[in-house]
Amino acid sequence: MDSTAVRAVHGCHAFDEVCAAFVRHPYLLAPAEALAGTPVYVYQFKVNLKQAREGRAWPWHQDFAFWNAEDGMPRPAAVTLAVPLDDVHEGNGPLMLIPGSHRLGYLGPGKVTPGDKGDWRRNFATDPEHIMDADRARELVATHGSTRATGRAGTIQAFHPNIVHSSSDNTSPDRRALLMVSYNSIDNAPPHPVRPEFLVGRNTDQLKPRWDKRFPLEAG
Repeated sequence: MDSTAVRAVHGCHAFDEVCAAFVRHPYLLAPAEALAGTPVYVYQFKVNLKQAREGRAWPWHQDFAFWNAEDGMPRPAAVTLAVPLDDVHEGNGPLMLIPGSHRLGYLGPGKVTPGDKGDWRRNFATDPEHIMDADRARELVATHGSTRATGRAGTIQAFHPNIVHSSSDNTSPDRRALLMVSYNSIDNAPPHPVRPEFLVGRNTDQLKPRWDKRFPLEAG
Protein backbone atom coordinates (compact mmCIF):
# COMPACT_ATOMS: atom_id res chain seq x y z
CA MET A 1 0.00 0.00 0.00
CA ASP A 2 1.33 3.45 -0.88
CA SER A 3 2.12 5.87 1.92
CA THR A 4 0.69 9.37 2.11
CA ALA A 5 4.12 10.93 1.52
CA VAL A 6 4.29 13.48 -1.31
CA ARG A 7 6.32 11.90 -4.12
CA ALA A 8 6.38 14.74 -6.66
CA VAL A 9 5.34 18.32 -7.39
CA HIS A 10 4.68 19.20 -11.04
CA GLY A 11 4.30 22.18 -13.35
CA CYS A 12 5.63 24.93 -11.07
CA HIS A 13 7.08 26.85 -14.03
CA ALA A 14 3.54 27.48 -15.29
CA PHE A 15 2.46 29.55 -12.28
CA ASP A 16 5.60 30.49 -10.34
CA GLU A 17 7.69 33.34 -11.75
CA VAL A 18 10.93 32.10 -10.19
CA CYS A 19 10.56 28.64 -11.70
CA ALA A 20 9.56 30.17 -15.05
CA ALA A 21 12.78 32.20 -15.03
CA PHE A 22 14.84 29.21 -13.92
CA VAL A 23 13.96 27.07 -16.96
CA ARG A 24 15.22 29.88 -19.23
CA HIS A 25 18.63 30.20 -17.58
CA PRO A 26 21.36 29.77 -20.21
CA TYR A 27 23.19 27.19 -18.08
CA LEU A 28 20.16 24.95 -18.47
CA LEU A 29 18.77 26.01 -21.82
CA ALA A 30 22.04 26.03 -23.78
CA PRO A 31 23.01 22.42 -22.97
CA ALA A 32 19.40 21.32 -23.49
CA GLU A 33 19.41 22.78 -27.01
CA ALA A 34 22.86 21.37 -27.73
CA LEU A 35 21.86 17.87 -26.65
CA ALA A 36 18.46 17.94 -28.34
CA GLY A 37 19.97 19.47 -31.47
CA THR A 38 17.03 21.86 -31.93
CA PRO A 39 15.21 24.69 -30.17
CA VAL A 40 13.24 23.37 -27.20
CA TYR A 41 10.29 24.03 -24.92
CA VAL A 42 9.47 22.74 -21.44
CA TYR A 43 7.73 19.40 -21.76
CA GLN A 44 7.67 18.67 -18.04
CA PHE A 45 8.81 20.35 -14.83
CA LYS A 46 8.81 18.40 -11.60
CA VAL A 47 10.41 18.04 -8.22
CA ASN A 48 10.72 14.41 -7.15
CA LEU A 49 10.77 14.07 -3.38
CA LYS A 50 12.12 11.31 -1.19
CA GLN A 51 11.38 12.22 2.40
CA ALA A 52 13.83 11.09 5.08
CA ARG A 53 13.39 7.38 5.87
CA GLU A 54 10.12 7.41 3.93
CA GLY A 55 10.84 8.05 0.25
CA ARG A 56 10.05 5.00 -1.84
CA ALA A 57 11.89 3.48 -4.77
CA TRP A 58 11.09 3.90 -8.47
CA PRO A 59 11.50 0.72 -10.59
CA TRP A 60 13.74 0.49 -13.67
CA HIS A 61 12.21 2.29 -16.65
CA GLN A 62 12.79 4.57 -19.63
CA ASP A 63 11.09 7.97 -19.55
CA PHE A 64 10.25 7.69 -23.23
CA ALA A 65 8.14 4.61 -22.46
CA PHE A 66 5.80 6.85 -20.44
CA TRP A 67 5.92 9.81 -22.80
CA ASN A 68 5.29 7.77 -25.94
CA ALA A 69 2.54 5.55 -24.53
CA GLU A 70 0.73 8.11 -22.39
CA ASP A 71 1.23 11.32 -24.38
CA GLY A 72 2.06 10.26 -27.92
CA MET A 73 5.52 11.85 -28.04
CA PRO A 74 6.73 10.85 -31.53
CA ARG A 75 10.48 10.49 -30.93
CA PRO A 76 12.90 10.56 -27.98
CA ALA A 77 14.11 13.98 -29.15
CA ALA A 78 14.18 15.41 -25.65
CA VAL A 79 16.55 15.74 -22.72
CA THR A 80 16.10 15.99 -18.97
CA LEU A 81 18.29 18.24 -16.85
CA ALA A 82 18.27 17.26 -13.19
CA VAL A 83 19.31 19.59 -10.38
CA PRO A 84 19.39 18.14 -6.85
CA LEU A 85 18.06 20.55 -4.23
CA ASP A 86 19.70 18.49 -1.49
CA ASP A 87 23.05 16.74 -1.35
CA VAL A 88 22.55 13.27 -2.82
CA HIS A 89 24.39 10.29 -1.36
CA GLU A 90 24.03 6.53 -1.58
CA GLY A 91 21.63 6.36 1.35
CA ASN A 92 18.96 8.89 0.39
CA GLY A 93 17.71 7.30 -2.81
CA PRO A 94 19.89 8.56 -5.69
CA LEU A 95 19.05 7.95 -9.30
CA MET A 96 20.66 4.75 -10.58
CA LEU A 97 21.44 4.65 -14.28
CA ILE A 98 22.63 1.95 -16.68
CA PRO A 99 25.47 3.61 -18.63
CA GLY A 100 25.03 3.57 -22.39
CA SER A 101 21.56 2.04 -22.26
CA HIS A 102 20.12 4.97 -24.23
CA ARG A 103 22.08 3.71 -27.24
CA LEU A 104 19.94 0.57 -27.24
CA GLY A 105 16.95 2.66 -28.27
CA TYR A 106 13.39 2.37 -27.08
CA LEU A 107 13.03 -1.02 -25.41
CA GLY A 108 9.24 -1.15 -25.43
CA PRO A 109 6.33 0.00 -23.28
CA GLY A 110 7.09 -2.33 -20.37
CA LYS A 111 4.42 -3.46 -17.92
CA VAL A 112 0.94 -2.26 -18.81
CA THR A 113 -2.28 -3.14 -16.99
CA PRO A 114 -5.81 -2.47 -18.26
CA GLY A 115 -7.03 1.03 -17.54
CA ASP A 116 -8.06 4.29 -19.06
CA LYS A 117 -5.27 6.02 -20.95
CA GLY A 118 -4.72 9.42 -19.44
CA ASP A 119 -5.41 8.37 -15.85
CA TRP A 120 -2.17 9.99 -14.75
CA ARG A 121 -2.58 8.83 -11.15
CA ARG A 122 -1.64 5.29 -12.16
CA ASN A 123 1.91 6.38 -12.81
CA PHE A 124 2.62 7.99 -9.46
CA ALA A 125 2.15 4.95 -7.27
CA THR A 126 5.10 2.79 -6.24
CA ASP A 127 4.24 0.28 -8.98
CA PRO A 128 3.53 2.45 -12.05
CA GLU A 129 2.78 1.50 -15.62
CA HIS A 130 5.50 1.12 -18.28
CA ILE A 131 8.20 -0.16 -15.93
CA MET A 132 10.81 -2.53 -17.30
CA ASP A 133 10.59 -6.26 -16.78
CA ALA A 134 12.76 -7.10 -13.76
CA ASP A 135 14.62 -9.90 -15.55
CA ARG A 136 15.41 -7.62 -18.49
CA ALA A 137 16.69 -4.95 -16.12
CA ARG A 138 18.95 -7.45 -14.36
CA GLU A 139 20.36 -8.55 -17.72
CA LEU A 140 21.13 -4.96 -18.65
CA VAL A 141 22.85 -4.30 -15.32
CA ALA A 142 24.90 -7.48 -15.70
CA THR A 143 25.99 -6.41 -19.19
CA HIS A 144 26.47 -2.67 -18.77
CA GLY A 145 26.78 -2.12 -15.02
CA SER A 146 25.03 0.67 -13.14
CA THR A 147 26.03 3.97 -11.59
CA ARG A 148 24.53 6.22 -8.91
CA ALA A 149 23.99 9.90 -9.64
CA THR A 150 25.28 11.29 -6.36
CA GLY A 151 26.55 14.83 -5.85
CA ARG A 152 26.22 18.17 -4.16
CA ALA A 153 23.04 20.21 -4.24
CA GLY A 154 23.00 22.41 -7.34
CA THR A 155 24.93 20.00 -9.56
CA ILE A 156 23.43 19.84 -13.07
CA GLN A 157 23.08 16.40 -14.66
CA ALA A 158 21.58 15.57 -18.05
CA PHE A 159 20.15 12.35 -19.39
CA HIS A 160 18.45 10.96 -22.49
CA PRO A 161 14.78 9.82 -22.50
CA ASN A 162 15.92 6.27 -23.33
CA ILE A 163 18.44 5.89 -20.50
CA VAL A 164 17.30 3.05 -18.25
CA HIS A 165 17.15 4.28 -14.68
CA SER A 166 15.60 3.71 -11.28
CA SER A 167 16.08 4.83 -7.70
CA SER A 168 16.15 3.13 -4.32
CA ASP A 169 14.33 3.79 -1.06
CA ASN A 170 15.54 6.66 1.10
CA THR A 171 16.83 4.85 4.18
CA SER A 172 18.70 7.87 5.56
CA PRO A 173 17.74 10.79 7.83
CA ASP A 174 18.26 13.16 4.88
CA ARG A 175 15.61 14.31 2.42
CA ARG A 176 16.35 13.99 -1.29
CA ALA A 177 14.61 16.54 -3.51
CA LEU A 178 15.46 16.44 -7.21
CA LEU A 179 14.29 19.17 -9.60
CA MET A 180 13.94 17.85 -13.15
CA VAL A 181 13.25 19.90 -16.27
CA SER A 182 12.48 17.87 -19.38
CA TYR A 183 13.03 19.90 -22.53
CA ASN A 184 11.51 18.65 -25.79
CA SER A 185 12.32 19.61 -29.38
CA ILE A 186 9.73 22.05 -30.69
CA ASP A 187 9.09 19.76 -33.69
CA ASN A 188 8.47 16.75 -31.43
CA ALA A 189 5.44 17.86 -29.43
CA PRO A 190 2.74 15.23 -28.85
CA PRO A 191 -0.10 16.02 -31.27
CA HIS A 192 -2.97 15.17 -28.91
CA PRO A 193 -1.81 14.90 -25.28
CA VAL A 194 -4.48 13.81 -22.82
CA ARG A 195 -2.70 14.11 -19.49
CA PRO A 196 -3.12 17.40 -17.58
CA GLU A 197 -1.06 20.42 -18.56
CA PHE A 198 0.89 20.31 -15.31
CA LEU A 199 2.30 16.98 -16.55
CA VAL A 200 2.58 17.71 -20.28
CA GLY A 201 3.38 21.27 -21.35
CA ARG A 202 1.10 22.68 -24.03
CA ASN A 203 3.13 25.81 -24.77
CA THR A 204 5.51 24.60 -27.46
CA ASP A 205 6.99 27.99 -28.35
CA GLN A 206 10.77 28.08 -28.45
CA LEU A 207 12.25 29.11 -25.12
CA LYS A 208 14.55 32.12 -25.22
CA PRO A 209 17.48 32.28 -22.79
CA ARG A 210 17.40 34.89 -20.07
CA TRP A 211 20.00 35.62 -17.41
CA ASP A 212 18.64 36.16 -13.93
CA LYS A 213 20.71 37.46 -11.02
CA ARG A 214 18.66 35.33 -8.62
CA PHE A 215 20.45 32.28 -9.99
CA PRO A 216 24.20 32.87 -9.64
CA LEU A 217 25.08 29.55 -11.23
CA GLU A 218 28.75 28.76 -11.60
CA ALA A 219 30.33 26.89 -14.48
CA GLY A 220 32.78 24.14 -13.76
